[in-house]
Amino acid sequence: MRVISTSCTRACTKTWVTPSCTSASTTKEETQHADAILKRILFLEGKPDMRPSVITPGFTVQEMLESDLKLEYEVRENLAKAIALCERCADYQTREILELQLQDTEEDHAYWLEQQLRLIKMVGEKNYLQSQM
Repeated sequence: MRVISTSCTRACTKTWVTPSCTSASTTKEETQHADAILKRILFLEGKPDMRPSVITPGFTVQEMLESDLKLEYEVRENLAKAIALCERCADYQTREILELQLQDTEEDHAYWLEQQLRLIKMVGEKNYLQSQM
């Protein structure tokens, strides 16, 4: 968040970061997603791997958005694989949990990031940042 704040104005930060993953409602939603999977893994007597993945932040707004989008695509791919595994194992309850998360990833996060990157490509990063004020 500190990098974002110094790379553009406070208004820009508020505008383009909020839909992604820092607003209170979205943070709560993401926590609920993680909690649902964690509970399901524990219920199935599995051992969850809670180690965070490596994060590759960008130095410009465009790089940050591209990095976020790449991560969303990875999440989408992993969810699709997990859903297919649930199908093969006839674990329909876990599949339902994962399908809800996949829908959220595709409809909200990835879509929004793709829109922002499209805007930057159309008007340039400087004009994009200026329009966020």
